[in-house]
Amino acid sequence: YRCVYIYNAAGSGESPFLSTKIYVSGSSSAKFELGKVSEVNVNATVAASETSAPASIIFRESNKDSKLALGDIPVGGYYAVWIKRTPKNVGGAGTTQETLTLTIEGAQ
Repeated sequence: YRCVYIYNAAGSGESPFLSTKIYVSGSSSAKFELGKVSEVNVNATVAASETSAPASIIFRESNKDSKLALGDIPVGGYYAVWIKRTPKNVGGAGTTQETLTLTIEGAQ
């Protein structure tokens, strides 16, 4: 589990980031799921460990056809998003290395 913050760093007098959506792509060695905190400008809770799910977060697959909606992010606002990685197609012992792409869409 990893947490990232989506931050609207627009300058003073600029508008919010509207209808924000996020999704994951780019890995064949792992399944990635996203989960978000309850609302904008709420800090993420600390997970007990890298292998323990953070409390109150519901994860789901988010791809180009099924994006995770975050809604509007005001200027200076942020949204905490958790990423869950589950290795797949792994045979035997060893490590799995992969990359992912987080795509964030919206209008300003």
